[in-house]
Amino acid sequence: MADRAQFQKKLGELLAVAASQNNKMTSQEVQAFFQDDNLTDEQMNLVHEFLMSQKVEVIGYTGTIENTEKTEQEEKDTLSQQEKDYVAEYLIDIEKMAKQTEEEVTLAYYLPKVVEEAVKLHMPGIFIGDVIQEGNVSLMLYLGENKKATEAEVLEQVRAGIRVMLESHTEEKRRDKKMVERVNDLDETIKSMKEEYGRKVSVDEVAERMGITEDTVEDILKLAGGISIFDDIEKGWATPSWEEVIERDPEAIVILDYTGKDDIAAKKEFLETSEYTKDLTAVKEGRIYSASCSDMQGSAGSAATVEQIAQQLYPDMFK
Repeated sequence: MADRAQFQKKLGELLAVAASQNNKMTSQEVQAFFQDDNLTDEQMNLVHEFLMSQKVEVIGYTGTIENTEKTEQEEKDTLSQQEKDYVAEYLIDIEKMAKQTEEEVTLAYYLPKVVEEAVKLHMPGIFIGDVIQEGNVSLMLYLGENKKATEAEVLEQVRAGIRVMLESHTEEKRRDKKMVERVNDLDETIKSMKEEYGRKVSVDEVAERMGITEDTVEDILKLAGGISIFDDIEKGWATPSWEEVIERDPEAIVILDYTGKDDIAAKKEFLETSEYTKDLTAVKEGRIYSASCSDMQGSAGSAATVEQIAQQLYPDMFK
């Protein structure tokens, strides 16, 4: 953007948009706002930093922007084929809903719009059904207390609820990534010390070398006991397709509940009934486990969750 005054005006407009959304925006929304201005990655980073300096929460921004602007077609492609099928079937189910009472008519009107908002805000790595569910919860809670609200007000509440969920998911990914890095660091340290000493090494020796407590080493070792079916992928955070999951056929599945709304049962039911997952070894043998993401932090909570997962994966070790 060549005109400085025009750019400053547009920044003001962007702040106004953020203010209308409770000072929350997704990185994707920020980039879309400037899509016709040909900003460089560095300039776009500065825009994000400016927003955060003005107390605007930018969801999905990790400190760098590398040409992540998406076209409408690319946005659609963030959904896997399984998710696209899910959305199509869900919309058909909405059409079949009863529309006798005023409440039923209102709900049938808004539910497809919730789907639209969920697809727009969807981020890779999170199941679209969860995003839709969060939007529906926000919809029903708001309509229950604001029956005369305008469509704009209703949909803003839907978007706000979805953004909170995505923010939580982003934070969980950061924490999970740190845990994965700690597991990898521990693995490399143990291998290096074995080669150096020519023997197995003890927990206290590893703890001293890494500068952490023995309890922390043991927690990481327990977590490392379950090997990811995608641990050969060098990329820190990949988004594999359901076809790849089927091909690698996991022996156990751990469901992470990051919403704190007890949706484990719904996810387990999906795994047990979906044509994509019902024949997986883990599903057929009933080895579907769960853990709360809210506890998986660098604290006593993470240790408890690590032990919880270990107990579910290897019950004989804890008798």
